[in-house]
Amino acid sequence: MGGLTRSLYQDKIGLSVYDFAKVSADYRRYHKLGPKSFFVYRINTGVAHALTKTDGQYTIPYDKYFFAGGSSSVRAWTPRRLGTGSYTTYRVNSEGKTERDYYLEQPGEVLIEGNLEYRFPIYDFINGAVFTDFGNVWTMQEEARGDETVFHFNRFYRQFAVGSGIGIRFDFTFLILRLDIATKVFDPTAPGRKFVLPNFELSQNQTPFNLGIGYPF
Repeated sequence: MGGLTRSLYQDKIGLSVYDFAKVSADYRRYHKLGPKSFFVYRINTGVAHALTKTDGQYTIPYDKYFFAGGSSSVRAWTPRRLGTGSYTTYRVNSEGKTERDYYLEQPGEVLIEGNLEYRFPIYDFINGAVFTDFGNVWTMQEEARGDETVFHFNRFYRQFAVGSGIGIRFDFTFLILRLDIATKVFDPTAPGRKFVLPNFELSQNQTPFNLGIGYPF
């Protein structure tokens, strides 16, 4: 599946004009290994970019950016919080101390993500899955946060975030209820050491739970 859009947004009273192009592609394959077992994988990509300036900058509407993380993306990150690139976001907490900010949404103009998943039956209407996800989002132009956010062909693959986990699916025929738990394996935005699996802990920052309806892809 894929698509290409070129849109012009204009406020009726002439406040803002957005002229941009957006293209995306989603490739999926399903391999049946048994009566109720499958190996499935997906590659999802997209690019969005402004064609003209809005208020002096190349920008697009916020809801047209790409986001990574969440129950149908890289599941070791909470929704829309993965990225951008290898840039690390910080905030000052209520005690006045500087700490990593896991709560700020990370919009990007370039998206690359992939999923590998083995699905198998457990008992009656209960199915299981083991999976590995990877991906990230990037900007196409350097901004105030610096070059770490920008997509470069010679390094983007080194900025892939990787997470692995297990899941339970309750197949009620008319509804599939899905619970996934995934932990970060490689975090390109982590300060210092990027291989973070040894830091495993059951916390929302390291190993989030994702509740979903239907399969992730």
